[in-house]
Amino acid sequence: MKVWLNILLLLLVFVGGVMAQTDSMYMEIDTVTVRGNGSNRGQIIHRADFQHTVSSDGNYIEQVVKMQPGVSSVSELSSQYNVRGGSFDENLVYINGVEIYRPLFVRSGEQEGLSIVNSGLAGKVEFSSGGFGAEYGDKMSSVLDVAYRRPDRNAFSFSAGLMGGSVEGELVSKNSKFTLISGIRYRTSKYILNSLEKKGEYNPEYADIQLFSTYKLSQKFNLWALGMVSSNRFLFVPQSQTTSFGTMQDALQMNIYYAGSEKDNYSNAIGAMALEYSDRKNIKMTATAAVYALKENVGYDIAAAYLLRSLDRRMGQPDEAFASTDMGVGESLSHARNSVIAHITSLKYSGVYYGIGNKIGWGFQTMLYDVEGSVNEWQTMDSAGFFVNSDKSLTMFRSKYGTTALARPDFAAYLYDKYDFDTEFAGISINVGARGCYSDYSQKVSVSPRGSVMITPKALSDYTFRLSAGRYVQPLTFRELMNTDGSPLISRNPQKSLHLVAGVYHDFLMWNRPFKITAEAYYKKLSDIVPYTVDNVKITYYASERADGYAAGTDFKIYGEFVKGMDSWLSMSFLKTEEDIKDDGHGYIPRPDDRRFTTSVFFRDYFPRFDFLGMNITLVYATPLPFGPENMPRYTAILRSKHYLRTDFGLEAALFRDRLKNGRSVKIGFDIFNLFDIKNTVSYSWVTVVPSQNYDPEGTFAQYAVPDRLTSRRFNVKISVKM
Repeated sequence: MKVWLNILLLLLVFVGGVMAQTDSMYMEIDTVTVRGNGSNRGQIIHRADFQHTVSSDGNYIEQVVKMQPGVSSVSELSSQYNVRGGSFDENLVYINGVEIYRPLFVRSGEQEGLSIVNSGLAGKVEFSSGGFGAEYGDKMSSVLDVAYRRPDRNAFSFSAGLMGGSVEGELVSKNSKFTLISGIRYRTSKYILNSLEKKGEYNPEYADIQLFSTYKLSQKFNLWALGMVSSNRFLFVPQSQTTSFGTMQDALQMNIYYAGSEKDNYSNAIGAMALEYSDRKNIKMTATAAVYALKENVGYDIAAAYLLRSLDRRMGQPDEAFASTDMGVGESLSHARNSVIAHITSLKYSGVYYGIGNKIGWGFQTMLYDVEGSVNEWQTMDSAGFFVNSDKSLTMFRSKYGTTALARPDFAAYLYDKYDFDTEFAGISINVGARGCYSDYSQKVSVSPRGSVMITPKALSDYTFRLSAGRYVQPLTFRELMNTDGSPLISRNPQKSLHLVAGVYHDFLMWNRPFKITAEAYYKKLSDIVPYTVDNVKITYYASERADGYAAGTDFKIYGEFVKGMDSWLSMSFLKTEEDIKDDGHGYIPRPDDRRFTTSVFFRDYFPRFDFLGMNITLVYATPLPFGPENMPRYTAILRSKHYLRTDFGLEAALFRDRLKNGRSVKIGFDIFNLFDIKNTVSYSWVTVVPSQNYDPEGTFAQYAVPDRLTSRRFNVKISVKM
């Protein structure tokens, strides 16, 4: 019987992968991820996993999330990720129950800086790639739930490397009533950005300070406070860029020379306080007040003059290219003065009742959004040798002007019941609930029923089967309210998604060590979604349009101790996601994250006879994403980018292990980013050239997609001390 179930696991992955590649998809099952202990929320990310991960952007928790099944990312410089065909804006992130928001105007991973989640302070981390319960909020794709640690002793730690450092402190009072954990981080990515093809003077600086404190008022009441302030500054003076692209038969080279500069500032702050009540038997309640403040300014004036050449690659010299003919020239001027100020205030009450065999949860939340932003950006293209029309107006290749103010209250309430019971043949866990929301902007009430059932047969106690379904309604945010030209949104209907999921989970022993296999097939029905395009990490919404769509596929993961005492994993995902923009007459087209196959490997080991010396290696592969010409309708985005392949390597030595006890440690690490020096492409810049008279006298203006490539191989040395 177990042999057939193992075959079923593999067939579930294979069949879903094949179906995800077909042109017609009528699959009726969808999304959810189960955590390691079989609960209904998601997968636990162990602290050891992100502590030993190599990350070029310093965001270690997000780096592990990106390697989970169903998750993909476009850049190692960014903490943003896509989950099962969704956008960056469809992911919920919580720190101690306080919702965190991504930057509004960030355009590329180079500008993004530090994630607001400090992995040095994190304790419990859970991630769900869909089908999550009613207690979580109103986004359509995933939940990352991070809880900061409550220290049990006084401790101090710091780490430093070529790209910055961090300091953490832990404090516990003598009577253990008061605890404090805090962290300061500083990072500059100048060293790694200098490996990009776009050369210039990079001066990025990212810093933040965070603290989490608790105080035990009595046997039943606890008080905690969370505070953080961050500042991400990005200054860039571009100079030149040389990019070779095309094929061996049609090799091209774009030489670009820049003038001007870019200066961006992203700042945010969070203050939260909560009062917890527990009768130490079966009731726990929490009241939380939080304020989130954000301020962003983006400004640049950059002129670019470019020359397109055809290359002649000589036989026997594959690494050398010789320019043969000038194909065309062009110029552009880009300008932006964008700013936004946001304040989001939240009041939340939640409670849990633990009965005999069941758990009842409830909650109510009100949120006040106060966002005001302005966009003023344009770009001119001088491929014909002039900028001005006959009527003396400035010719714009791309322009976006607008001011958006959003001041609205939102209300949400939820109720769920998780009931566990045994039958003669199986243990069964049922989780049913509903979430109700009211958005003052749309003036609509939405009800989202959600439920799941998990069955563990007594004859096969190491297998768990799961079915899940849920409705998710995502209210419109600041970004979705602004059209491609800056005009305001017409429709106020929220975006919606219906998740259906089937999964099989198998715990087993191999080499007398624990392992777990998970396999899930999912189908997401999407309605009233706002079409968008992605350039690096910048999302541009077609706010005047709406679409219906779907995402379907399968996820697979094997996790366990391939080396004793060290967890490693392999994950694979198959996906197909499409949308049909209403009334455009072009039917279904691929969505921006239609990445058909992704796989990742994280492997840890140590050297025989030198067990103080450990290593880890990360490999990520993903198939191409769709893209299309700039400033064109969505249905033209049917081209495909390059495959993504990257390997990172880390080596770590634990020193003085015999002398250091009680969690104290001194470690020296050596990292190799992009081990095989593969030039991955994050996006494309579309340039227009007027043909050279020598090359093509009768030619017309032509657009070329010039790849924007990511970082090359880089090395990092770091030291970390905990006392």
